[in-house]
Amino acid sequence: MTFMELQDNAQQLARLRIVLLALLPKTGEPRTVAELAASAYTDKQSVSDALFDDYMDGRIGFDVVTDSFHDKRQGSAL
Repeated sequence: MTFMELQDNAQQLARLRIVLLALLPKTGEPRTVAELAASAYTDKQSVSDALFDDYMDGRIGFDVVTDSFHDKRQGSAL
C-alpha cells in the first residue's frame, strides 16, 4: 500500500468513525459489529478499524462474546 493509499484510508476511517459513534446509543446499549456495519454500509473489519482508537482510549467498550461495542459515556455531556 502506498503512502497516498494510507492517507486516503485514514480519511475514510475518520469519517466512518464519526458515523459509527453517532450510531452507538448514548444509553450504553450495545450494538454488534454486524449491525454497525450494515447501518453504515461498510464491512465489519472497517467498523473495528474505525473504532479501535476509541476502544483503546476507553471511550467505548467492546464485548468479545457478543462482538459488540457500547458507549461508556452515560448521561448528560454538560
